[in-house]
Amino acid sequence: MKRILIVDDERIVLEVLEKMISQLGYHTTVSETGTDALQKFKRKTFDLVMVDLLLPGISGWDLIQKLRKYKPEQKIVLVTGMGSDYIFNEHKFNENNVEDVLLKPFTFNKLRSVLESLN
Repeated sequence: MKRILIVDDERIVLEVLEKMISQLGYHTTVSETGTDALQKFKRKTFDLVMVDLLLPGISGWDLIQKLRKYKPEQKIVLVTGMGSDYIFNEHKFNENNVEDVLLKPFTFNKLRSVLESLN
């Protein structure tokens, strides 16, 4: 896995993820909205898409569904600060077939572990 699309409306989260992921040797593309991410996704190929759950406009769940329509086998990690109880009780977690969840706040080691598990 070399190319990762990061989608989060919090600029600081984007910057931290981009820096950490780059330190691990991956190439990143960032987007602050689901609409922008979808446009980038249609133009480029990504090995992984990291999607925040709460985005302005199109939600993270809706974005994941749209990504799956274009590329059903796309690896997707959900990034959220909503808490594990909320996420794992949501039927949408299984419906959307996300590979993993990265809970905010996350550590460098947790991020590395998630990325390595998907290689």
